[in-house]
Amino acid sequence: MIELKNLSLTYAVGTPFERKAVDNLSLTIEEKTFTAIAGHTGSGKSSLVQMIAGLIEPTSGQILIDEVDLKSENKIAVRDARRKIGMVFQYPEHQLFEETVEKDIAFGPRNFGCDEEEISKRVRESLELVGLDFETVHEKSPLDLSGGQRRRVAIAGVLALKPKYLIFDEPTAGLDPSAREQLLKKISQLKSQTIILISHSMDDIARLADRLIVLKNGHCLADDEPRKIFQRKDILTEAGLSQPRILQLLENLRAEGISVKTEAIRIEEGLDEISSVLKKSRRK
Repeated sequence: MIELKNLSLTYAVGTPFERKAVDNLSLTIEEKTFTAIAGHTGSGKSSLVQMIAGLIEPTSGQILIDEVDLKSENKIAVRDARRKIGMVFQYPEHQLFEETVEKDIAFGPRNFGCDEEEISKRVRESLELVGLDFETVHEKSPLDLSGGQRRRVAIAGVLALKPKYLIFDEPTAGLDPSAREQLLKKISQLKSQTIILISHSMDDIARLADRLIVLKNGHCLADDEPRKIFQRKDILTEAGLSQPRILQLLENLRAEGISVKTEAIRIEEGLDEISSVLKKSRRK
């Protein structure tokens, strides 16, 4: 598991610009769970996951990856623990730099010391995981692919490192609806990994996550199943968030006197509820 103990991060300490991004936060993220983190801009989401990924040192507190403290004196254990974390940044395709798709995905495993047979295997497997055909794309330049395909190649490069924990920071940002839908489907199929998702889309969180952590000013406002938190308008308002659109629609219909249940948070659930009410009304 990932354990965060009394974690704090303060930027620009001792200057007029000093700002606390994460404030005494303690969380545990279990294996093979899908956790979403949401909050308004400046709530501490990105700072938190960058500390987990080992990209930023916390001001105080502990981060343990499978019981290894990232501040441990055992440098080999820390290195191995950090290698269990795979981070996909916003617009990861901007980091593609090799001549071909195959070379770009192979770069990380090669740096990890994998032999050529293992590298080739990982390239093929990771492309398959993101829904791209190896034979079709491996010799192409990433620049010759569509935006959605480039995004998936960048994610394949992270998957080729075989991380145990995957962090996605707004993975669908800037994608057209078709590419966005394809990517979300592929993320939902990565069931063998523990996934942490940062997203402003409550619809995506409702669709994918089994746990939602809501942050405000570096504090945890709520930590529960998305379905329960989305019923708490007070928490969502305080955090500057909204309900999933299908839940908003159901509540609007109920306000107009249509007797729908306002429990659905996923589109298909909401459509089923509306369809059920319409069928009942026709029978009458």
